[in-house]
Amino acid sequence: MNGDPVFQSPFAGQMLDPLMYAYVIIIRLAAQGRTMMNRRPTSPGEILREEFLKPLGLTQSALAAHIGCDVKVINRIVNERAGVTAEVALKLAAAFQTSPDFWLNAQHAVDLYRASKNVKKVPKSLMKGRTQGAKAA
Repeated sequence: MNGDPVFQSPFAGQMLDPLMYAYVIIIRLAAQGRTMMNRRPTSPGEILREEFLKPLGLTQSALAAHIGCDVKVINRIVNERAGVTAEVALKLAAAFQTSPDFWLNAQHAVDLYRASKNVKKVPKSLMKGRTQGAKAA
């Protein structure tokens, strides 16, 4: 792999970074009607704590001061008592050279997982026997 975080894609010889490769796998599973909801997704708080704060030797208060928010906001995210908002995602992305989507996608995965565990019954599809774009009579 030459030290590059790139894997050979099974898609027409294209090279994809690991995150994109994961997205491709998830999309393929979804297209087959399968999801990856068997395990709890890693929360943005755990990512923040384990992949950024600890390795960089940052405290929650130092991060809060750096991005201009109350330390309680960071503490609640790290301890999984609050989710990442769009505003915080923008600030974390700037601070750690990631994208806001990185943080929001992690939060979205947690939210969907929790919803899937809390929703007892989902409605039947209204689209059975219809093609996409078909108008109701």
